[in-house]
Amino acid sequence: MGDGTADRIRNGEASRKLAEAVAGSGLAFAGEPRVDLVLERGQHQLGAFAVETIALPGHTPDGTGYRLREPDVLAVGDHLSVVEFPFASDTAAYRSTLTMLAQLLREDPPALVVPGHGPTLTAGEALGVAEADLAYLEALRDAVAAGGREAGLAVPPPRAAPDDLASELEDNVAAQLRESADAAG
Repeated sequence: MGDGTADRIRNGEASRKLAEAVAGSGLAFAGEPRVDLVLERGQHQLGAFAVETIALPGHTPDGTGYRLREPDVLAVGDHLSVVEFPFASDTAAYRSTLTMLAQLLREDPPALVVPGHGPTLTAGEALGVAEADLAYLEALRDAVAAGGREAGLAVPPPRAAPDDLASELEDNVAAQLRESADAAG
């Protein structure tokens, strides 16, 4: 796991959040979360595969992507999905991630891009998703700055939101409002 997740496990935050999530559901979890290995960013040899880890924060605080040069694949987790819109824990970090991914897709395109949800994409298709997602998050930032919560909620996502993810649109606005308030003072 990444550094941020490892820190949340070590300091007990992950256990507290897990307990909150299952409270009242009748579910229980066996054992405490643990950290077996912190995956440092950079180059790794996994058997016959050379793997580059790439920081992809925004959807989660320490999201990670994986680039395998042979085969020429870029795995991007919960980014660049054609079946979901971007939902962010940190909209500024998500915008930075999308900017970096768009640059990578233009300058060093992989043969295949594999998002965590939806079909495998070509680099061109993934670039289109990155650009649409970035335009949405920029419009969200601008709308919140100009008109607050209601203006943010009026920004259409780049792809339709399935009913079970509609609350994530509100969460995006809430994240942008927090970030705007933090930047203001």
